[in-house]
Amino acid sequence: LARRLRSGARLLVVPDGGVPLVAVRAVWPGGLAAEDERSHGASQLLARLLARGTRARGGADLRRELTEIGGTLQGRAGAASFGLAAEFLSQHLAQGLALFAECLRDPALRDGDVDAERRATLIRLRSREEDPAQVALRLFARTLLPRSPYRLDPLGSESVVAGLSRRRLLELYRQRYPLARATLIV
Repeated sequence: LARRLRSGARLLVVPDGGVPLVAVRAVWPGGLAAEDERSHGASQLLARLLARGTRARGGADLRRELTEIGGTLQGRAGAASFGLAAEFLSQHLAQGLALFAECLRDPALRDGDVDAERRATLIRLRSREEDPAQVALRLFARTLLPRSPYRLDPLGSESVVAGLSRRRLLELYRQRYPLARATLIV
């Protein structure tokens, strides 16, 4: 069953009574395909930050509540998509959906979390330079796709990632991924 919501978002519901779990996804076109030289790496960074807390609920509180309902929450950024995925026990449907919606609607992107994720990304970027296969793949993409966003490294570049502030990330999230354009899958 798929239908369009009043807000413009699409909803896809696929019932499967075999397992007492609920899986929920909010997905947008985006990810690397929506990035350019000034913003590549932002989608990956945003994806890791979406599940780190909301304005009303810090990361530790969110993790505790997810544990209580047997749940997980994870942001995802791919070559052509961006989203948030959650799974939890079906007996906790209302609470799980509420946590999921809160992370989408009101992510905190606290300065400390942004700094920690930015540092972790910069470490990953530097370590990739030591892997000849990774270097060759990135060179191949830049050569083969010189005008495509797919030529860019999904993790970003050191200079771009270092300059992605909390404010800039929130601005990109609101511009690129408004809830009205999400596809919701349950």
